[in-house]
Formats: sequence, C-alpha cells, structure tokens
Amino acid sequence: MPQVRLPQPLRVLVVEDNASDAELMIAELRASGFKPVWRRVETAAEFAARLDGALDVVLSDYLLPQFDAPSVMRLLAASGLDIPLIVVTGAVSEEVAVACLQQGATDYLLKDRLARLPQAVARALDLCQLRREKRRADEELRRRELRFRAIIEHNPDAMVIADAQGRITLVNSRAEALFGYPREEMLGTPLEILLPQAATDQSRSEQDRRGLRKDGCEIPLEISREAIDTGEGRFLATAIRDVTARARADAAAARAQREQLELRDRVLSQVSHELRGPLNSIHGFLTLLLEGIDGDVNARQREHLQRAASNVDELASLIGELLDVSRAEMGPLPVCPQPTELDELVRGIITPFRRMVAAQGITLSARIAEALPPAYIDAKRMRQVLLNLVDNAIKFTPPGGTITITADVDTAAPGWLQVSVADTGCGISAQGRTRVFERHYQETRKRSPEASSVGLGLGLFICKLLIERHGGKIWVESELGHGSVFAFTLPIASAAAREVDAPAPVAGVPSQPDIMWSNTGAAPSSGHGSGN
Repeated sequence: MPQVRLPQPLRVLVVEDNASDAELMIAELRASGFKPVWRRVETAAEFAARLDGALDVVLSDYLLPQFDAPSVMRLLAASGLDIPLIVVTGAVSEEVAVACLQQGATDYLLKDRLARLPQAVARALDLCQLRREKRRADEELRRRELRFRAIIEHNPDAMVIADAQGRITLVNSRAEALFGYPREEMLGTPLEILLPQAATDQSRSEQDRRGLRKDGCEIPLEISREAIDTGEGRFLATAIRDVTARARADAAAARAQREQLELRDRVLSQVSHELRGPLNSIHGFLTLLLEGIDGDVNARQREHLQRAASNVDELASLIGELLDVSRAEMGPLPVCPQPTELDELVRGIITPFRRMVAAQGITLSARIAEALPPAYIDAKRMRQVLLNLVDNAIKFTPPGGTITITADVDTAAPGWLQVSVADTGCGISAQGRTRVFERHYQETRKRSPEASSVGLGLGLFICKLLIERHGGKIWVESELGHGSVFAFTLPIASAAAREVDAPAPVAGVPSQPDIMWSNTGAAPSSGHGSGN
C-alpha cells in the first residue's frame, strides 16, 4: 500500500444489507492502520439522510434488495459532494465494473478479495485530494482571470492584448470607443489593423505613434507595451492613449512660442538698429577727442574719455549677445566656414588688446605651431570666440599675470586642431567649471581693477554654440588660485569631409555688426561681451 497520510478518523458510510460483510470491510481497514468511524445503510432514504460533506469514503455493494450502486452514484452526483465511491460486490461482470467506473465510481473489488480494500481506499483518497486541489487551482485561476479582465476593462487607457502571433485576444470597451470596432470584430484579427507596423516595432513604448480607426482616420497615440508570460504562452499587452488633444495643444503652444520669438526678434532687431547708429556716432566723437583732432586733452580728460569709450564697447557687446542668443533660439547660428590661417587670425586678436594689457601689466602672447594647417572655420565667428575668451582672461588676471593663446594639431584626434587661451588668473571653482558654459551663469570671482561691468553671462554660452556649430567641442580646466585654460577643437580644412552646415542667416535678423573699434585705449569688442 502506498505511504499516504491516513485520515484520523476515517469517516465511512457503508451501503450494505449484510452486516457481516460490512464488519469484514471495516476490519480490513483497521488492520491496515485506518481508524474508521462508520455507519451502515440499506435504503436510498437512509443513504440520503447520512450523506454529508464530512464523509471520507462510501463503500457500496452493487446490488441490494431495495437499492443498488448505480442509484448510489446518481444520488452522490446529485448532492454535488466529492466523496470517493468504491463498489464492493460478491460477483460482477467486467462490463458492469467498467460501467460503474464510467458512472463515477473510483474503484471496485470483489468481497472475496477484501485484502485489497485498504489500498483501494488509500488510492481513492489520493485521487479525491488531487481533484480538490485541481478545483482550487482552477477556481483561483478563474478568479485571477476575472480580476485581470476587470483591470483591463476598467483601465483608463484603451487596452489590447495580442498573442505570440500578433492576433488580438482581449480588448476593453475603451479600445472599442477609440478605434470604432465592435469587440467581436477585433478579436482574432492582427494587431496591425489598429497599429500599423506594430509587428515590426520592438520598442516597449512610443509617444509619437499613429493609430488607424475603422473609418480609416489616423489618430495620434501614446502607447506602452509589456510582455506577459502565461501557461498558454507569451502575450503582448498594449496600453493606448489618444493624444489628439495634447497634439493640438502642443501645436498651438509651439505656434504661440514661434510667434513670440519672432516678435521678440523683431523688437531686438529694431532696438539694435536704433542703438547701433547712436553708438557709432558716440564712439566716433570719442575717437576724435582722444586723437586730439579738436585739441589736446589732459591726462584726466583722457581717462574719462577712455572710460566712456569702454562703456560704449560694453553696450555694443550686450547688443551683439542678445542678437546671437535670439538667433540661436530660432535655429542654429549661421556660420560660413572657409580655409583660414589661424596664425593670422590669432595675431589679429592680440593687436587691439596690446594697449589694455600694457596698462594693466599683463603679458599677452601667442604660440602657434609651425606649418599649422589651415582650419575650416568661419573666421568672423572664430574671431568672436577668441575675443570673448581673451577679454574674459584679462578681466580675471591680476597685474603681472600672463595670457597665452596656443594653437596646434590635436594629436589625440586626427583631422582636428586644438586652440587654447590660458591665463594665470584667479581660477574657477569646481561647481563653476561644470556650469561655466550655461546661459546667464556668472561665478563671483575676483576681477581686475580695470575690468568693466559684469555683463549678461552670455559670452561663454555663445562661444560653446559657435564651436559646436563648427563640429568641435570646448572645455575648461581650472583651479581656484591657479588660473584657467579654455580649450576647443576645430576641423582642419584638408580633412573637411566633416563639412560644417552653413545655413543662411535667419530671416528678419540682421547680420552681426562688425563693431571693432581701436585707437581709443578702450577694450576691443566684437559685438559680443565678456563675462562668463
């Protein structure tokens, strides 16, 4: 007999008209370790009265004077109770035995072979336990399926479940409303009828997807996907949200922003145009005075005139910065790259600064590598970058310090040049180094006594935009109290397979003015300011 956990006690109902036969059955069970608690019945009424869910097993003779095993099985089935039934009879044909098993009996045996009864009971109890566990599992699975279907149905998004072959197996009412198909029409059809190209798209989520309604209309969607592994295979759950209203709102917002930028640009363009004329006039008269055209000026007057000229330069720089930032917000800053000799460009940067650095006791020099190949750059824009970096270096370098511009082939990147502006100034903090190229960022640092106003914090931001427009990169190396090095890369003209895009100037935005005044003793300016 298999090793089973024996019910203690074993509740037995015996359907038998012969009391001695019933006693023999119970004796066999006791001999095998069972502790039966039992009752004997002979009629259908008695059987029905004693039948309850507490019973472990029913032992029934096949034929009684007023009752028989088929009737027992019918009553047992009608009760809905899962109680194993074993037919124990004196003599029965093979056909009758098979019929009993087909009608619901768990087993049958002959009375002259009762030694097999305990084994039959143990087996019947095991089978009953397995059936009950399966029913519990099936019931739990059914409950989970109902919960899952309820979750799908009440989801705020349209939900579509497809099998491994991409065929729809489950949808909710929101999917019906969104796509215009009755549920029955969607089930079993390919997912592509709702989401074209869904079978080839392996992404788990996508915000810009087009769905297709039954009437042929396309709708903008946001979808999210998740694979679900079940005992029946893998399924793909797709949550779908109609973003038509959002798309319209985004389009309206983008249109309003574009109109706002265009309006602002027109205002800035007009303001810069109106300011540029008076500034040129002011600077021209200051130049005449400083050159002594209208008579000699004394040292104090010259100092005042130079300070006034410097302030005019700052205003020109601020105008240029605002125009460039406005242009950058509407699209990439325009650059027109051509093969350019850096040696000539760099030395052209140093010349206008000579008077300023001499007055502050700062040494400004250049180290340009011999036989340096031409760079593929917009010379005007690169002059703007270098003027900004040198001007910044002068502002934060104390008297007696040095500023060095270097240019050489970048040995770590074939086809590129590396240019740097190094100073021995106050340096930049660790936090500042991570933010120095951000728009409007300005770090509080010790400035030279001759340094002009702080500015808008746009200079380095514009430098970064321009270097990136040339395909290069810009970075800073610095430490507080030990100076700074601003370095950037530029493409070599002969390696200009990486052509720089050169868009036309933005409509409605005037070209950057060439404001480069000299012989005033004031700080030079390219129309772009200083200050990081």
